[in-house]
Amino acid sequence: MSSTTEHTHHHVSVVDANKEFFNHGTDHGHESFLEKLMKLKSVQEVYDVLTNQILKSYSFDVNKTRLLDFACGDGMLHASPWVSVHTKLTTSTFKGVMSLRLASHCKSITGADISEGMTNAYNRKMHANDIHHAKAICGELKADSLDGQKFDVIICLQAYHHIEDCLKITQLLKSFLAPGGVLLVVDQLEGTHHMPAVLEDTLPIMQEMMKQSPHSHHMIAHAGGFSKEKMEEIYTGAELTDFEFIEAFTKEREGKVFTLFLAKGVNPA
Repeated sequence: MSSTTEHTHHHVSVVDANKEFFNHGTDHGHESFLEKLMKLKSVQEVYDVLTNQILKSYSFDVNKTRLLDFACGDGMLHASPWVSVHTKLTTSTFKGVMSLRLASHCKSITGADISEGMTNAYNRKMHANDIHHAKAICGELKADSLDGQKFDVIICLQAYHHIEDCLKITQLLKSFLAPGGVLLVVDQLEGTHHMPAVLEDTLPIMQEMMKQSPHSHHMIAHAGGFSKEKMEEIYTGAELTDFEFIEAFTKEREGKVFTLFLAKGVNPA
């Protein structure tokens, strides 16, 4: 009885565990674990491939496309290609960041994340690099958030496995899509290995990440990833149409396979 009571008293939700975890190590001037990961050539390869797949999935227009980056993290998704083209900083300054080249393909970008540390870091990066059309907000996204804005593209990169009720979130995200807008989700394919099992150089950093929070074991809601069938069920349940699903990135090492999928659905006009 006492052990059960104690466990219940100290239970930490998935949301709170993620807030705590991603708030850690994002103070100005401190290199976060994400920045350490993005310096690795193996991780650069992952996001170089994802870049091409994402840009093929929608006709981005720098004069029109409004993007919502859900669970945006610290903004490395958008920074490197913009600074290498538009500012005095050199590409080498940002070696290793997520090279998805979205800032230079969008009219506006809104980031949303539950971690204040991450959104603060995001906005510092955007300001420091003169990316004036991208800004992150902190808080749980709700139906009345974002002042009624609608978006042409909503992207969620490797965060769905942190979400307990993926259908509910997908329904919410659909409500922010303009007619004809698309939801793009990237996450791990069910039945494949986790990244450190295949990309060995990520293992020490991932281990460091897990040690930094006493509740890190509560962060993951879907440890096994998602199947095509499960994602189609989620998209269909949210009334998104024209479902597409591709294996966007695959890497194999010694019989172990790590695969990220890209799922796409359209908000019918």
